[in-house]
Amino acid sequence: TSPSSSSSSASSSSPVAAALAPGMVGVTASETELNHLKSVADKYFTKGQYRKAVLAYTRLLRQDPNNIAIRSNRAQALINDGKLAKAIEDCDLILQRHPNHTKSLYRRGMVLKLMGEQEVDDDSLSLQLFEDAHSSLKKAFALLVAEEKEEEKQPGKGQQQQQHQQEEASQRKSN
Repeated sequence: TSPSSSSSSASSSSPVAAALAPGMVGVTASETELNHLKSVADKYFTKGQYRKAVLAYTRLLRQDPNNIAIRSNRAQALINDGKLAKAIEDCDLILQRHPNHTKSLYRRGMVLKLMGEQEVDDDSLSLQLFEDAHSSLKKAFALLVAEEKEEEKQPGKGQQQQQHQQEEASQRKSN
């Protein structure tokens, strides 16, 4: 059966379905139920059912509004569903609390770039969108580079990576 048909048939009896039910803001679900709901949301996303994924992530956020991973996943589902302004809202909420959240910076930058590429009557608005996109993407890239450098500094990490590269090179030569 499809995910939508199975959830509708369980809506009256399952605590998971109750937590997913629209308007059930006050319902608290156990960690197991929340993990199950996240799994359902992720499956919708993986199957390309972005609207259903957005709804499931939204219901999860009612239970845990400060969950960065869920909000970030919803932002990507919103992007894939074409709801760009809503995706930026999610990214901005995350960045208010975690200004160096790389995925949110990247997603925000890509959405602003997309919005700037769409027909905008006001050239100054389009330029501002591109500048904001550039700023977000530049910061995300700088954070990724810094993370890589930090990993290289950790004892053994750089040596392990170098040894792995040498082994790959010697395998290629022997083939």
